Amino acid sequence: EDAQTFTFLGFTVNAQGDLLDCNGRILEKKVMSPELFQGLQLQGVNFSENFDNLPKTEKLLRLYHVFRSCNDMEPWDPDPEFELTTDNCQKLLAMHLRFRCKIPVAMFGETGIGKTALLSYYSKLLIGRPGSSVTNLKIVHIDGGVTAKDIKHQIEHASCLACKNWSQGICSTILFFDECNTSHDALWLAQEIMCDQTCDGDSIDAVNKYGMKIVIACNPYRLHPPELIARLEKAGLGYHAGPKVSEQGMIRLRDLVYRVHPLPPSLQVHIFDFGSLSVSVEKKYSSLIIQHMLKDVTKTIGEYEGLERFFTKLICRAQDFMRSCKNEKSFVSLRDVKRFRDVFLFFADHIRNKELGRILQAKEGKKISDRDLLKFPVVCALGVCYYLSLSPDNRENFLHTICDRADDCVLGSPRNFNRLLTLVMSIFVKELRPLLKGKNIAENAAFSENIFLFIICSELRIPLFLIGKPGTSKSLAKSIVGEAMQGRASESRLFQDFSQCIHVTYQCSPLSTPEGIKSVFREASQYQKDKDISEYVAMVILDEVGLAEDSNTMALKSLHALLENGCSPDGNVETGEVNSTNKVSFCGMSNWALDPAKMNRGVLVSREEPSRDDLIFTASGILHDLGENILDKQRLKLIVDCYLQLLEIQQNTNLKDGSPEIFGLRDFYSFLKTIAMKLQIGQQDSDRDVNTAILYSILRNFKSQNLSQTDPADIFINALLPSDFVQNTVNPLDLLKDNIMHEDPDGTMPVRYPLVITREPHIVLTMLKQYQGLTDEMEIIYGAPFKDDHSYTSICRCIDKVKLCLESGKKVALINCGYIYESIYDAMNQYYQTWGGGKYVNLGLGTHRPPCRVDSKSRLVIFATLEEVKKEFPIPLINRLEKHEISSSLALQDDGKKIANDLMRFSQNFVCFQNPPQQQKKLKASDCFVGFNEDTC
Repeated sequence: EDAQTFTFLGFTVNAQGDLLDCNGRILEKKVMSPELFQGLQLQGVNFSENFDNLPKTEKLLRLYHVFRSCNDMEPWDPDPEFELTTDNCQKLLAMHLRFRCKIPVAMFGETGIGKTALLSYYSKLLIGRPGSSVTNLKIVHIDGGVTAKDIKHQIEHASCLACKNWSQGICSTILFFDECNTSHDALWLAQEIMCDQTCDGDSIDAVNKYGMKIVIACNPYRLHPPELIARLEKAGLGYHAGPKVSEQGMIRLRDLVYRVHPLPPSLQVHIFDFGSLSVSVEKKYSSLIIQHMLKDVTKTIGEYEGLERFFTKLICRAQDFMRSCKNEKSFVSLRDVKRFRDVFLFFADHIRNKELGRILQAKEGKKISDRDLLKFPVVCALGVCYYLSLSPDNRENFLHTICDRADDCVLGSPRNFNRLLTLVMSIFVKELRPLLKGKNIAENAAFSENIFLFIICSELRIPLFLIGKPGTSKSLAKSIVGEAMQGRASESRLFQDFSQCIHVTYQCSPLSTPEGIKSVFREASQYQKDKDISEYVAMVILDEVGLAEDSNTMALKSLHALLENGCSPDGNVETGEVNSTNKVSFCGMSNWALDPAKMNRGVLVSREEPSRDDLIFTASGILHDLGENILDKQRLKLIVDCYLQLLEIQQNTNLKDGSPEIFGLRDFYSFLKTIAMKLQIGQQDSDRDVNTAILYSILRNFKSQNLSQTDPADIFINALLPSDFVQNTVNPLDLLKDNIMHEDPDGTMPVRYPLVITREPHIVLTMLKQYQGLTDEMEIIYGAPFKDDHSYTSICRCIDKVKLCLESGKKVALINCGYIYESIYDAMNQYYQTWGGGKYVNLGLGTHRPPCRVDSKSRLVIFATLEEVKKEFPIPLINRLEKHEISSSLALQDDGKKIANDLMRFSQNFVCFQNPPQQQKKLKASDCFVGFNEDTC
């Protein structure tokens, strides 16, 4: 603006006239003659200036010469925490030049590299007025539910803002569409806006009249590495969602690093590639964050020589290690550094001033020194932000990288790091033991870590993503922590120092929408309204959040802005400074990894398959109340080996033909608890009694005729029961009866609800009625099999029937009711909340889930066909239920079975008679007799 140039930024010229980059490498030889070089030097041109070494005020002054026409204005720093590196200044200048030349600005780059922060800083530089209330940047967060109509509305709103700013002397107003390629409609309309300066054929007047500028940001359309795709597919759990390439040539979204659409060709030529954050720039930002952190730390523990250098190196090594991991953990950014700062300051305060410090002092048997005040917070912050996210193998490598190369003895050896972190986690778990009493819950590593992370992330409002198969203690930890964190009303003195936490749960599905996700945050924000947020926190919990990744509207893209800035009680997503009263805590529980744009915004913990030792420890913990001699260690090891063998068979079958993993950890845990229950009821301890209990438990939890290619019961029976053990014939109807008639008044012996797999549910119901009158008091709910019948009213009516039955102690048979399973998911989980001696569970639609009292006599019985279970039921739902395959032949006496066999032979002979030898397509009995199958024969 002032006719001066920003000549040497990121490169220099040597005396020979060669052009050099910032590292001294020759970019081009002889760009000027030695005579010209000397002449310019005599005129005051500095060819060797290092821009990074200039003070920030000098950098701002040079930027002002370019951005502002008024040279008499003092440079103003809009954000002291924003580092003006050479790279950032080059991007600022390139963006400014594109605006001047009316070239579209389409920012393109990885998540967490500062695209939004850079644009925000640029917009404030254009205002140039400290303390100004003028807003010249409007951020629109795009998700899969944003339509062309929404984009038009935002353009109209921004045009009015630009007109207002123009009248106040602000010549530039920026409309920013963040993550534009998450919505197909938004992306193609943005292409027209950016390239043609029109919106749906109409010109945008504010661009020419009032200086409005439009910017979009996009994430890369890129595949995961083949080895990562293979690892995710090996995890199973419904990962196989359609073909890898659609008929239109689109790649399956799950195989993409970011769930986005490819850019239109006309936009690709305008890409402004932000690349990724360099190591040197990240180190500078990390050092700046550490400086601000140490201002508070030194007030607590005093001055400590070399503290800033120690922390900066520690953080950089942790970041480098995570980045070297070839999986979803490799997507780290400065967000992780800021989380480290927050967790460190939290533990430094609690260890010095609150109950946690007093408990640690008693555990250590000595007074906590200043060195300990530094050591414990560092270990806990590294544990929350990095260590607990890694697999067991990577954890060991991480500790050797961090501890062995540390310049200070604060961390000590890897063994000492593990000891300190385990000590802190054990304190939290110990305080929860009154809530675990009598529930046969093993305090294994996954449970302890989930508890610890839930508490810390709830308190600090750090987003948490728990990824793992069913049975990895995700829902259990959520339930236990929800009961424990009652603020000043907590029974534990430790938890009296924490906030009161209320959970707002939302069950995700492929039908989830962006508006549904936003409504959960809106409700959670309402809970925090007009409350002291230092003592009260609302936590949004998205259960089975991975199912929403298959939503056609890309519903989870709405999470990005919600996790960063929160949502106000009136439903507006914050786009400016973060309002602390609107920021809520968050946990997403899933069976597979989400895209990095989401996971990078929080702490990611992936639970892999537990090892053999972990399973043995867990089994011992579950059976602990029975005494040590009921099941010896050798038999426990055999049980674990059988389960691992079954798991391997299922995974191989899954890779071969995509068959789901029907049996999982929940079946394994239920198998052990069924043994415990059977032996506790009879108070028997002879070998035959134990073998009988084991056989009964195998048939209850692992018997399969058609669900899987191999009957898991055979694996367990052959390994666990002696060859001379005489097996009594067990009628499957007896097993189902035991489940349906089970009562658990005190909650100490819960049993999973049954999933009855049969071709004809009404025939099974008739059999159950004849079989000791099991259905006399059973409420039967028939759902409509037609999608058009699934109106809001009919769904509410169905849920209300279930609610009344649970409260009154009735058994409920659900047939064709798949559309309400999402609403009763918490009930099927059986993780109840206890108030006044009663058990309660949340039932409802969306975020409206009022507590429902559950009588100990009530049971849910789900009926489904084999085809429905394999094709429509999500694997987490199958794992939650006790599976019973029932056929009508079970109710037949010998005469009835003879008649059924005669009818079967007749139908086969009839089909053979109708099949001439020359006919290529052979008829089946079901082709000749309507409704024919083995149950209707």
